[in-house]
Amino acid sequence: MSIHERIQEAYAILDEAMQAHMPGSIWPLFSGGYDSLVNTHLTMEWAQARGLLWRAKVGHINTRTGIDQTRSYVYETAAAYRWPLVEYITPERYEILVLERGFPGPAMHSKMYDRLKGRCITLLEKDSFAGKVLLSTGVRRSESQRRMGYTKPVDVRGRQVWVNPCLFWSKSDVLDYKDLHQLPKNLVVDLIHMSGECGCGAMAQPGEFEERSYWFPGWGRRMQAIIASVQQAGFPWGWGEAPPAWWGKARAGQLM
Repeated sequence: MSIHERIQEAYAILDEAMQAHMPGSIWPLFSGGYDSLVNTHLTMEWAQARGLLWRAKVGHINTRTGIDQTRSYVYETAAAYRWPLVEYITPERYEILVLERGFPGPAMHSKMYDRLKGRCITLLEKDSFAGKVLLSTGVRRSESQRRMGYTKPVDVRGRQVWVNPCLFWSKSDVLDYKDLHQLPKNLVVDLIHMSGECGCGAMAQPGEFEERSYWFPGWGRRMQAIIASVQQAGFPWGWGEAPPAWWGKARAGQLM
């Protein structure tokens, strides 16, 4: 498919979600990564073309664990396009969560998502117009094995209508759209190939901590201070690591 055909495909997904569920508000979620950038621009362009811009706001979730430069990029991009940006800052304190339980591994990803992001979505929902809330995301099936499980571009959860207009896009499609509209670059993405907005470490890859810290030493220093506190509290694993198998057994009283 050409990028113009992909755009029409994405518009059709949004049209279908709008017609089937009649949401009162439209929220593209902008993390600062290129998938979310393209999705946000596309959704706002669609809303304008359909006369729905008055219902649309751009949501940014601040987990308080991310790289500062990405947050600045979100603010600056929203201002440049005159998008009405609403930032939701998690009420949770990551440093307190990890002091209580240690750093999260992959098994804790869903719980960490709920604590750092899910509660912000609940706040967003409460602030929205009556009726359902359309939440537009940049999720793509080809992005990762984890997201290969996404099979539907629209998923309804109570009042929340989650829409993935670019679900079937490739990375090349995303870059083609970005080039077509001359969307601004995020230095964080160009250097570490992710938005860097969430730094909880639950799904971190080997070497990710070192890479983040090298390019963005301010983030590294903040996280190193948390790591030192967590290890002093008695948790013998680091950021981006899962608890060792013996730890769970010891906690259960299976070791002498």
